[in-house]
Amino acid sequence: MGKLNWTEKVEIVKELASEYRGHIAGKAIEVEDFVANVITFYFSRDSYKRDPFVTVKVEYCLFDDATMLTFANKVEIMKRIIECEEYLSRKKLNRLISTIDDIRGLINTVSHAKISNTSEQVDGFDRNNIHFVKKRFKEGVLDETPKTINSKDIEEFDRKVIKAINTMSDVFNEITNRSEKADASRSRTPDT
Repeated sequence: MGKLNWTEKVEIVKELASEYRGHIAGKAIEVEDFVANVITFYFSRDSYKRDPFVTVKVEYCLFDDATMLTFANKVEIMKRIIECEEYLSRKKLNRLISTIDDIRGLINTVSHAKISNTSEQVDGFDRNNIHFVKKRFKEGVLDETPKTINSKDIEEFDRKVIKAINTMSDVFNEITNRSEKADASRSRTPDT
């Protein structure tokens, strides 16, 4: 393959940026769904045995209207549930929330930023580094500092997603264990 011209480089940058955006968005949605599932399961953990539609009701009431709860709101609700019920140690909870915040930060960057096709990006073309530019004002000054994302960032992002999902799986297990213990205790208690 010969030397690429400017237009060909821009097209490759756009394709790779789209690939990164799609990957990051897909994984972030998985994490957000998992957070919603933790909340739903917490509120329906005992009720589902009596009413098969409780889980559907909880999901509909809390999550059906996409404008009702943001990803950040869901994370905050889950955090409070975990804190109140002490499903995780404070340290493990803080790590989970920090990891989810990192995931949310990257999805926000790639969702709301444009792809840099400045001459520096294109002339210094590197298939592994894509510059996303998110315009924002810091202290009254326009900041257009690019966020460079490369394949190593994607690998790190994937590790964080797995870590967050594994930790939330521990929460599911804890909710289930406590629910089963409570059921066993209730079944041993004679009715008065």
